[in-house]
Amino acid sequence: MKRFEELYALSVLSVSGFDLFGEYNAWLDEEFLKNGDDFALLEMEELSSDKYKTHSFFRQYFYDNPDFDKNIFGKALFGELERAYHDKNCDFDSFVNNCYAVYQNLLKQIEWDEEPFFALDYAGDSIEWGDYKSAHEIIENAFRFYSGELSASSNEVKIRAFSEIAALKDGEITFFDGEKVALSSCAGKKWSGRCVGERDFGANPPYFVFFSGEKWTKIIFCKKGLFKKRKNQRDFALIHNFVQSSCFTTMDLQ
Repeated sequence: MKRFEELYALSVLSVSGFDLFGEYNAWLDEEFLKNGDDFALLEMEELSSDKYKTHSFFRQYFYDNPDFDKNIFGKALFGELERAYHDKNCDFDSFVNNCYAVYQNLLKQIEWDEEPFFALDYAGDSIEWGDYKSAHEIIENAFRFYSGELSASSNEVKIRAFSEIAALKDGEITFFDGEKVALSSCAGKKWSGRCVGERDFGANPPYFVFFSGEKWTKIIFCKKGLFKKRKNQRDFALIHNFVQSSCFTTMDLQ
């Protein structure tokens, strides 16, 4: 029997711009014929003409039954996304937009920065800068997550952080909720002292990089505003957590 997580993967894709509701119904009919006494399947059959009511059913179902298996769901979700990605008629811009819709429709059991799901969000950031190569890499690495075949660049985390970076001067400090983020005061693009990394504020988009052993993260700036929106606040938290895990503190960025 198909797990409900697999059916839910088709459901969330269907309400996010992917034409998979027919496939969902085919799977549902097959399962219902084999398990006609299952009350949940019966309710799903009654809702099978409306993809949005079906999606609402799954959200309530997994709220009432919290034993949601993210691994089964993720494998099914990214398997379907990979098929759509490799379809000869796939328009990549539309694909990435639909991926972001999937990200917005995910259950609360999935953390906002959880691999590989966060790729559904961050791929679009690269497209905003015209960096389609990075966008493809982010998506393709997400497809490889469950096979354990991530490429060397998979540790890169692209983050929308704060705007108008070119107007900030070396050593200038930006505050947010009592946390301190500062640009390097050293000359040139390389950081010195305890600040291990690289920066280039003249690049398009501007960026800086943290290194920690074999891992690194690349922070990309954009024009979305200075931590004014909820997503940018979460992005700041991710930056802060990464710096702390790298044995630095945000104070070390002065």
